[in-house]
Amino acid sequence: MADKLGINAEQVSTHRNAMGYSVFEPLQEGYRKTTKAAIEKIYEKFKSHVAEGRSMNLEQVEEIAQGRVWSGKEALEIGLVDALGGLQAAIKSAASLAEITTYNVIEFPKIKQDLGSMLSGVLPLIKTKIFNNPLEKFTSTYLDFNKLDGIQTRIPYHLKIE
Repeated sequence: MADKLGINAEQVSTHRNAMGYSVFEPLQEGYRKTTKAAIEKIYEKFKSHVAEGRSMNLEQVEEIAQGRVWSGKEALEIGLVDALGGLQAAIKSAASLAEITTYNVIEFPKIKQDLGSMLSGVLPLIKTKIFNNPLEKFTSTYLDFNKLDGIQTRIPYHLKIE
């Protein structure tokens, strides 16, 4: 399609899976395997949370789950949820289970600015962190980010730090 639209894309990669997100390159086997392993890890973690929360063992959860998505009504019928309702019903139920009658609900994030305005306050901090700290501090911060477990994503914007 890119050829038909007259788009010529060239990439430079830093490692063998760097083109994994490119829409201009075919999916590479290494990237496919890595992505599949990450999805399976997330799915296993999800099933363990379901098993714990529903007082089931993993085999029972897998028998029900099998990678399927259930409607709310079906989930209620097979015991994956206690009741149907939205966020407000869940909050009321949580308050009831906690035996509290007075509580506040604060919705986050409170976004009143566009992305550029929000990032304008963060960019000076990033510059300070990177350029005013010794390299080993920056490297250790980078390594701390790599230790995070779970889903991570990038915002679809290019940040140019000068």
